Amino acid sequence: MNSYVEVTVILGTILNCSVWLSSAWLCRRPVRLKKLLILSPLAPLMACICWFEGAIWICAIIELISVLAVFSFGLQASVFALGMRFLLEFGLMKLWQGSLVHFQLFLPASCWQWLVAAGILLLWDFVIQRKIGHGLSETAFLYPVTLRAGDCELALSGYLDSGNSAVIEGRPLIFCTHEIQCQLTTKPVRVLPIQTIAGVREVTVIPASLQIQGGCSQPVWLAFSETLNDCGYDALLNVTLFTGQG
Repeated sequence: MNSYVEVTVILGTILNCSVWLSSAWLCRRPVRLKKLLILSPLAPLMACICWFEGAIWICAIIELISVLAVFSFGLQASVFALGMRFLLEFGLMKLWQGSLVHFQLFLPASCWQWLVAAGILLLWDFVIQRKIGHGLSETAFLYPVTLRAGDCELALSGYLDSGNSAVIEGRPLIFCTHEIQCQLTTKPVRVLPIQTIAGVREVTVIPASLQIQGGCSQPVWLAFSETLNDCGYDALLNVTLFTGQG
C-alpha cells in the first residue's frame, strides 16, 4: 500500500496529543504541555524511519516510554491513553482501508479524509482545553515531594489543600493513600485527635519527614485515607508546609 509518510507523522502526532489530553482530564493526571509536544511525534516518526528487522519492538518501547513519561509514570492514565489511541486507530483503519504498522496508522496515498480527522481532533483539543481549564489549574497545586518514614524514602506527588492546616505538637498533618501505606515498613504508632467539619475525630498516624522539591525537609504526622485513592496524586499536603505557620 502506498502511503504518505508526512500524513502518518502529522496524524499520529495530533492523535497522541488528543488522547493524552483526554486521558489527563478523565484520570485527573497532570501533564506538561511542553513535554506533550516534544513526545507526541516520537513514535509516529520512528515508525516511518525504522524498517529493519525487529524494528517493531523498538517502536513499541518508544511508544511505551513516551506515554509513561507524559504522565510521569502514572499507570492508570498511561493504560487508558494507550487503549484509547489503539481503538481510534483501529476504527480509522477499518473506515479508510489503512493498515497498522509499528503501532501507527498508515493510510492509502489517495485518502484525503485524514484532513477531516485531523481537523476534528484539533477542534477537540481546543474544546477540551477550555472545558478542563479549571481541572488543569488544579495541577498548579501539585508538587513533587519526598517522603521519609523509618528506612523508606518515596518520591510522591502531593496536592496542596488550602483547607488542611492542622498542626499537632508542632508537626503538620498530611494524608497519603493506602497504596503508599503498603510501601512503608513503619506501622502507625499513635492516635491523635483532629478537628474536622464534622467534629473531633481520631486518626492513627506515624512520624515522618516531608521535603517539597526545592525546599527543606520538615517533620510531619502521616495519616492515611481511602478517599485519596484514584485522585491522581499520592498525598494531601498541609498549607503550613508552605507558610511555616503552626
